[in-house]
Formats: sequence, structure tokens, C-alpha cells
Amino acid sequence: MTTPEDIARIARVAHEANRAWQIATGDPDPSPPWEQAPAWQRDSAVAGVTQALAGAGPEELHEAWARRKLAEGWQYGPAKNAQARTHPSLVRYDLLPETERRKDELFAAVVRALTGGLQDPVPSRQQEQGEQQVPSVGRIVHYVSYGTPGGEYASQCRAAVVTEVNVEEPLQVGLCVLNPGGVFFRPLAEGGCFQAEGERRGGTWHWPERT
Repeated sequence: MTTPEDIARIARVAHEANRAWQIATGDPDPSPPWEQAPAWQRDSAVAGVTQALAGAGPEELHEAWARRKLAEGWQYGPAKNAQARTHPSLVRYDLLPETERRKDELFAAVVRALTGGLQDPVPSRQQEQGEQQVPSVGRIVHYVSYGTPGGEYASQCRAAVVTEVNVEEPLQVGLCVLNPGGVFFRPLAEGGCFQAEGERRGGTWHWPERT
């Protein structure tokens, strides 16, 4: 059972992941860190986690967020302004910029990753026939950390969410990596990560092991 404390912890990670995404994509007004975020913003993240746990996908999460904003007196505006209560994302989901749609996908995927959805299993037909899975935005994978040269910290598998896929080389992806101490991105613009199923090399990704 997911407790209110669990939901708050997941909301914090999802908020920080979205904040990191905003910074990485050049958002002129990224959200503040969780500790500095106003109560309404933290409450919004908690509500989003609760809805994602109930099965809401990215589009449904956006629609629910927009309904809350409109009910609180916000309206569409070209710039995000808490005092004027305007927000450029108060539009239909299909009218959002791709970076905003991916932010919603990232939020939903982080919730899945932190509530037991890490396996993201291979469909049985694919598994039986040995077909290769194809990564897509929002899928959960494992990222292999580098560890430290002196061995103080060993290389480990970390949950990660696919944020980009190289259309010319589908096994090269951009990732949002969920570390215990926070999140970080490995975007395609900086080389991204390549798949390595047979060996666990630092800086690579692989599908979650089946248990």
C-alpha cells in the first residue's frame, strides 16, 4: 500500500525530474527546487502522483492539471506568471510543445519507476520469439553507473526513463537517470547512452532484468 508519505517522496522526485528537464530544455522560468517550491506547486505534484497511481497517463495528467489551474483562477498566457496567474501550457494536450508533452511523459514514468513498475516486461510473444524490443520515450530501462576509479562506489544499475530516441540509431537514447540523491540527464546532444545487454559497462543502458 502506498502511504501519503510515500506519495510525498515520489512527488518530490518527480518534481525534481521535471525541474531538471525544464533546465535541460532551456525553460526560461524553471520550477524552484522542492524545498523552495510554494505549497500550491508541491500540492500539484502530489495530486499528479495520486492520479498517476490511479492509472492516469500523460494526457490525462495534463488535463487534470489544467482543470485544477482553471479552478484556481489561472488562465492561458504567453508567459508563466504566478502573480498574474497565467500559464502558457493551459491549452489542449495536442497543442502543447513536444518538450511539454515529454515532461508529462517523464512525470508518469518516474511514478511508475518508483512504485514497482521497473520491470516494464517484454511481451510474452517477443520473449518467446526473441524479438528485439525497441526503446521509446517514457519506457523504463536500467542505466549502469560508472562507479569511482578508486572503488569507493561500485558501478550499479539505476532506474532510468527514456527521454529521447535517435531515429537513425534506435539503440542510442537520451535518459533521465533516477539516483537516490537526485536525477540527472544523459541527453542525445551530449552523446546519450547506447544499449549493452550482454555486459554491464558504465554509461550504457539495458532492459530491466526479469524476475
